[in-house]
This record gives sequence, structure tokens and C-alpha cells, in this order.
Amino acid sequence: MKNVLIIGGANDIGYQIAKLLKENNYNVIVGYHNNIYKKLDIEYIKIDVTNEESINKCINYCINKYKKIDILINLANI
Repeated sequence: MKNVLIIGGANDIGYQIAKLLKENNYNVIVGYHNNIYKKLDIEYIKIDVTNEESINKCINYCINKYKKIDILINLANI
């Protein structure tokens, strides 16, 4: 199973991408900063893309838990 990390994926287009990938048997992890728009049966991890420590924590968490990130989708905006 491929692991996908979607940064900024808790709303709108990120939600639709996460939903589609989950339906196609991808392991989806969504990094979010603010509120979660619609919750799917996937893993969510809080991340602040303006903070290097937060980014490193998110990446390290994913690597430690899933061993690798196959696909990274960045939808975060500042």
C-alpha cells in the first residue's frame, strides 16, 4: 500500500483528493493547521508549515510509523 501525505488537505480540494486516494486503497495522512472541514476515516496530523520544527515533526512521525512517504501533496497556502 502506498503512503500519501497531503499537507493542507483538510478542506475543499484536499478533502476530495484524500477521499479519492482512500477509495483507491492508498494510506492517506492529512496534515492540517486549522479546522478540519469534513473528517474521513484517515489519519490527521496537525502541522504548521511556517514552523520548521512542526514540519520536521510531521515528516518524522510519518517515516517512523509508515517507513516511507510515497507521495507528498502540498496544498498549504500562507
